[in-house]
Amino acid sequence: MDGHHVPTKLSLPFWSPTEAICLIDITQKFADTMIIEWVEPKFDLLFNYLQRGYERSQQETSEEIMALLLKLIALLMLQVGVSLAGFQLNFVRHFKREGEDILLSCGFEGCSDQCAELTWMHRRHVSEDDLLTEQISFEGKVNQSLPRASRMSLTSNCSLLIRNLHVEDAGLYGWRNVEFVDILSISSSPSDVAERVDLKCSLNSYNEIGNCHPVRIIWVDETGTELSGKNAEFEVNLQDNCVSILTVKRQSGNKKFTCKVVEDNKVMIDAVYILTE
Repeated sequence: MDGHHVPTKLSLPFWSPTEAICLIDITQKFADTMIIEWVEPKFDLLFNYLQRGYERSQQETSEEIMALLLKLIALLMLQVGVSLAGFQLNFVRHFKREGEDILLSCGFEGCSDQCAELTWMHRRHVSEDDLLTEQISFEGKVNQSLPRASRMSLTSNCSLLIRNLHVEDAGLYGWRNVEFVDILSISSSPSDVAERVDLKCSLNSYNEIGNCHPVRIIWVDETGTELSGKNAEFEVNLQDNCVSILTVKRQSGNKKFTCKVVEDNKVMIDAVYILTE
């Protein structure tokens, strides 16, 4: 199954009076801020608010999380006097395999004319408690000081193209759109048990390390049967929602195992590993 994305769009903001009261302390910080300042230098603050929204919404569904984030962004924009007429906010979550390419859309028709004013940002977890925010582009050009700059480029309409995805490319991207990139990787290593091998499947995302709610990882064999627990042939060890290790017995001939990322019984993306002799 190919990786895909889950979009949610909100043309106009809707929130209850209670929600507005809860968020007013946040939005007051933006009361005297011009929109260009909000879009670029204030992006780190926006990322912080998005992170708080995730931390408070770990038990909610994907749709509820998306709606919460979109309401927050809409309220922030209203506080700085930005008209939302004809303005569409997008929240997109992409699932990709390591080594694939991804195109993050600029998001509106005027991107080509305003590319020099657009700044792409990226935030990701570098440890359980530490977040790293990087400026990907400035004045229509990719930031060449980044080690991964050679894999990045801006299209004619200022969309961001990232080639040959690495696990460190996972995270939150944005300027007007909010795009989350989840990268699935699979690898093998010798097991501590003789004649066995460990297959490690990892989903790298923006969420806290070890927290991939609401998705989960499962393993299936060549027949499509889900593998769980332990028997003479294999053992499944779910380290957390984001990492699962399948320990299998080496056998004659090749054998195929598939790691799947599942949400509400729907496969979002999968990766196949062929175990050779």
